[in-house]
Amino acid sequence: MREIVNISAVAVCFGEKTAQGQEEKEFQYLITESLRQGRTIIPVILPNFQKGTKLPDFLRSLKSVDFRNVESDPFNLLIWAITGVRPKKLRPSK
Repeated sequence: MREIVNISAVAVCFGEKTAQGQEEKEFQYLITESLRQGRTIIPVILPNFQKGTKLPDFLRSLKSVDFRNVESDPFNLLIWAITGVRPKKLRPSK
């Protein structure tokens, strides 16, 4: 986990399955360290994230990128969230 020292943003992906066991411990460590060090945390909702499932409480207040809504141009929104630079090709919101 030493690699996280040099990152400024963390994309936390949520899909069909949830983290369990060692994977869940690493997820918790990454989130805790990112919060402690003031990194940007971006919840990323993947297309197979089941409707009606909720993000963990501590992530709900953060701006997420939802890949279930392709009209929102999620890939470019994710780039923007990570880099802080608005992509030139971002589709206008409706």
